[in-house]
Amino acid sequence: MRRVHLEVYAEICCEECNEIIHNHFDCPACNQQYAGTDAFRDIENDDVLTCDCGAQFKLLSDYWYGGCDAEWLNAPQDTDDENGHITQQPQA
Repeated sequence: MRRVHLEVYAEICCEECNEIIHNHFDCPACNQQYAGTDAFRDIENDDVLTCDCGAQFKLLSDYWYGGCDAEWLNAPQDTDDENGHITQQPQA
């Protein structure tokens, strides 16, 4: 199992309704800060979060938002640190 720490951010519609309309996070797979996700809603009851790059993460903590621990479900074999950052690109 590849355990990673994620910072997940909720994007809200406005301060008046405070409705979550999209979710972002700092993705260890594509190394993009504030990466987009497939979740255009509150993810409180979701088990898996998918980055726009295709990486999938299963929640291990009690709650997604803020800092949480997750299992990187489709982690590559070549990573360089405890956050799972990719060091070598796949050979073609």
